[in-house]
Amino acid sequence: MSFTGVDSLLENQSLLDLDIIPGKDLKWKSFFNIRSGDLGTFYFTDNEMDASAYLDSPHYQLCIPLNTHGQDYLVNGVATSQMFLMTPTNTLCAVFPRKFNELHFIFRADIFAEMAKTNEAYELLPKNKVFFYDQCDVAVWSEMLFSALNDASLNVDQVLRKFMDYFFEIHSLSNGLMSSNLKKSFFIKQLIPYLKENIYKDLAVTDMCQQFDVSRRSFESYFKKYFGNSPASHFKKMKLMRVRQEILSTKSGDLSSILSKSQNLHVAHFGQFYKRYFGETMTQTRSRKT
Repeated sequence: MSFTGVDSLLENQSLLDLDIIPGKDLKWKSFFNIRSGDLGTFYFTDNEMDASAYLDSPHYQLCIPLNTHGQDYLVNGVATSQMFLMTPTNTLCAVFPRKFNELHFIFRADIFAEMAKTNEAYELLPKNKVFFYDQCDVAVWSEMLFSALNDASLNVDQVLRKFMDYFFEIHSLSNGLMSSNLKKSFFIKQLIPYLKENIYKDLAVTDMCQQFDVSRRSFESYFKKYFGNSPASHFKKMKLMRVRQEILSTKSGDLSSILSKSQNLHVAHFGQFYKRYFGETMTQTRSRKT
């Protein structure tokens, strides 16, 4: 489906999950080429317009600006000419550049949310969120989409699934993603205290990601950058240090009571790791103390 002109745009705005608010200048030029399937919709649009829009959408929307002619979108007050994702929302306001063309995807919420969970991108699940991406290869998206738009026999849902997969690759590697929860200060001031407070629990990396709403791939990448090892290895070493501290500080140094504090601890494996790390067994540590 395709349509042109301001009247067609306003008549078909429900297809786009938009409530368009015209500005003073109504000399618009608009063109839309749209494909829809069970998983959602994607389209290419080329516009000259004076307008803003409110989104009241139950779906995920991904906007990829191709050319904004030196102007920015204004998305909930944030100026951008980069790719951005909007989670299901009823509060988002966008002001369009006066002249722009873009690629746009509307992904069905339940399918996209399942893919977010599969990719451990739990930060994408809350509503009314916007994510910005400054490292998007527009040429790749453009080539993929125009190829799809020009192939009438192509299965739309296969195309949408392919684009979802590609999006999650970009999302997991984006340096700008959830920047406040990936800075070193976050790890030092929030994550490490959280691990210390839960030192006896059987925490997995997915638990840490869910606690702080970050994707696993980005979380592990930045953690290794700051600490030189993986979150799982670091947490295990913290447990080792705590156990050693308790063996050396408690009067009895009773190993069974110390180890019983930890959830689902495999004592034999933990003992082997302890010996590799400290060069002695827990029993030898206790004997040396006495």
